Amino acid sequence: MSKRFRRKDIYNTIDGERDYQDIKWPNREHSIEEYTLYMFDYLDEAKHLLSRYDTNTVYEEVLSTIRKITALGVSCMEDNGFIERKTKKEYD
Repeated sequence: MSKRFRRKDIYNTIDGERDYQDIKWPNREHSIEEYTLYMFDYLDEAKHLLSRYDTNTVYEEVLSTIRKITALGVSCMEDNGFIERKTKKEYD
């Protein structure tokens, strides 16, 4: 896959996944540890698919799993806070 995709479209997709998560689990509030375990579980699922099936047939499912993992990271920061990336100037 050499095609680049627009970040705006990707962020919209993540927002859509977050909306879905909020509807499915309206009263969620999890610790950083819980989110980390959920994300690792989904990563294991992606590894399982990629290691056991023809990659051409599972890419769609794996990308769906990556969407879930990314949205879980966003949800984790919503519940527990976040640390902004320092700017290049702050590193100098």
